Amino acid sequence: MKSNNLASINAKLGLYGGGLALVLRLLKWGTFSYMAFRSTTSDDEALAGLIYLVFALISLMIKIVTFIYGLLAMRKYSGQNNIPSAAHTLFIIALPVNIFFGFIADISCIIGGHFYKQGLKDFEG
Repeated sequence: MKSNNLASINAKLGLYGGGLALVLRLLKWGTFSYMAFRSTTSDDEALAGLIYLVFALISLMIKIVTFIYGLLAMRKYSGQNNIPSAAHTLFIIALPVNIFFGFIADISCIIGGHFYKQGLKDFEG
């Protein structure tokens, strides 16, 4: 594996995966609002609950993958100055923070991906 492949994957994962998780979180809130304000005589509650569950699982899987890739990158780039250590830290803390502060976890993935993208310029230059 080339030295910048992991950083490139982490940049894409942070930017696109974090953005997708943030959009899914907003859609989950919309689904929850739909379920809460809909009358109880409707049969749409099961479908809305299923949509909520699927979006939650996709968001959780994105956080687990960013956690694993953050650990791998921290191990690989520990002695180098190309990638700031804040990028690894933001990827790693996104999973535990997701339990209580979901929006902060999604935004930390996006910021970490941006740090990896900035670090890619040091590899090329």
